[in-house]
Amino acid sequence: MNKHVVDEALDRVKIIDTHEHFSSSANIVNEGADLPAILPRGYVGFFDFYPGLQTVNFEKYPELKCKDFPGISTFIKNYHEFEFVDVLDAGIKNLHGKSIKNMKEHEFLSLNQSILHRYADPAFRDSVLKAFNVERVILDVPHHAGGLQSTLSDAFDSQFYKPAMRLNSLLYGFDLDAWNPQTCLMKLMASDLKVIDRLPVTFEDFLDKIDRILEWSKGKVVSYKCASAYERTINFGPKLTAQPKGKKYAIAKGIFGKPFCKTVEYERLVFGDYVLHHVLSTIEGNGIPVQMHTGTAIMPGSDPKNVDNLIAEYPGIHFTLLHCGYPWTETVLDMLKRHDNVHGEMVWLQTISREAATRFLERAIAEKLHEKVIAFGGDCASIEGSVGALLTIKAVARSVLTRMVDDGRIQKADAGALIEDLFYNNPKAVFFKK
Repeated sequence: MNKHVVDEALDRVKIIDTHEHFSSSANIVNEGADLPAILPRGYVGFFDFYPGLQTVNFEKYPELKCKDFPGISTFIKNYHEFEFVDVLDAGIKNLHGKSIKNMKEHEFLSLNQSILHRYADPAFRDSVLKAFNVERVILDVPHHAGGLQSTLSDAFDSQFYKPAMRLNSLLYGFDLDAWNPQTCLMKLMASDLKVIDRLPVTFEDFLDKIDRILEWSKGKVVSYKCASAYERTINFGPKLTAQPKGKKYAIAKGIFGKPFCKTVEYERLVFGDYVLHHVLSTIEGNGIPVQMHTGTAIMPGSDPKNVDNLIAEYPGIHFTLLHCGYPWTETVLDMLKRHDNVHGEMVWLQTISREAATRFLERAIAEKLHEKVIAFGGDCASIEGSVGALLTIKAVARSVLTRMVDDGRIQKADAGALIEDLFYNNPKAVFFKK
């Protein structure tokens, strides 16, 4: 009976999806609209979600090279990165009625036909999301000119999708050629969007142009995103050390214009520290939250405890901690208790480890922190991966809430309201409060 109550609430709840990397349907069609096009977009194989520093060789997940049936079936069978296969399989089964586990060749061919047929409809992705009661989607693509225009691009409905703006490239802005030009924010703002008239020539000019970009972004983006854990530690030092005209300022100014290869790691870190503090000082109070990638990147530098001081020193900014700092989820729970201006986003957590997501959610509810938790972001480049992630987090919520109602830790009458907070009210309050 308790499970029935929870199921009904999960079925009817409206959802705000706080983090996606969707490829346009046209791009997937151009790649063949088949299983090889879908697998890496659901993390089963390498997909370049994050083209950033060109001078850094990131560790990649295994890449799908042999795309015939024997090659794909072997690849899937041997793929053991987190729980990516299980989550993507759930989405594919829901949308195409086929499993990618232990499939036969005729099932593979039939699945390819289904994918091709569904993607022939340009409305496929959005109709699926709306059928799951998704009301809004925050899109990180990671960012290109289309992703930051008010209309996003022809592939995305600007009323349904809202953009996040990545800040990472600014932290390496001393050498604008070190960053992939498709995601170099300063270059995009100069060449594609014409927000600034030219690229900066001095450090002071660079900071001034950052201010112009941030002013332009108000009313256009629903979040800023810092995913710098993929390049460096997320320990940016205290605000006091990044004051104008101080030591960090002098070091940052000193390397501006130098090629990446002519700088040392300490200088690059100091430059990034100074720039991020400049950004945070500028945006504080403008009402736009900062999504901070924590966990599962440059360990141990991605430990969420490294941004604890930012949360404390910028009380006028609301921070959300993506992935809840996995594997340091206990640290995030502690931070939720101590700071008013922070939420834990369970984006990708259920895809990495359903067990970790279950432990985190159960403790958050038990300790009355559920109003500080955002349950869902698909964090995928295909609808199949995102549906799998949504089904998985719903399964996590179902198991946790049913158990807690059964043992009396929460009242049955409260289960529906709690689900609505996790999936809708909490993200709405952070990202769409106007």
